[in-house]
Amino acid sequence: MFFENHPCTFKTSKGSSYIIAKKVVYRESFRGETFDDPGRNIFYAEQDITRTLLDKRVKHLIYQVSKDGGRDGVIIRFSDGSSYRLTIIPQIGLCPIDMFLDDNGQCTHDPMGVLRRCHIGHDITNIKYLTR
Repeated sequence: MFFENHPCTFKTSKGSSYIIAKKVVYRESFRGETFDDPGRNIFYAEQDITRTLLDKRVKHLIYQVSKDGGRDGVIIRFSDGSSYRLTIIPQIGLCPIDMFLDDNGQCTHDPMGVLRRCHIGHDITNIKYLTR
């Protein structure tokens, strides 16, 4: 895991619910599927950036995340050389982007050796911050 998440709960415009703990992302999708992922990091971005990331994650699966100079954000870099700034603080209107990263910000593989992809959610409509 790259760093601890910012604890909160929120809902998205499609009706998905998230509970974010320091080291776990719990998501219940609008379809009723649940995901309970220890060790998953979560970031947030504006909708125009998430549209670009949706396309990039299909074409350029390998990515690297780095801290953004002590600010409340990270930089995600893709194998094609492009990069985007994401925040670690959730806000209404931003979209959640959760992914498995190692301690160095590299995307990780599952036990079978398959690259773990990131998940990009819909825009946040309400939020409750929890104590850090």
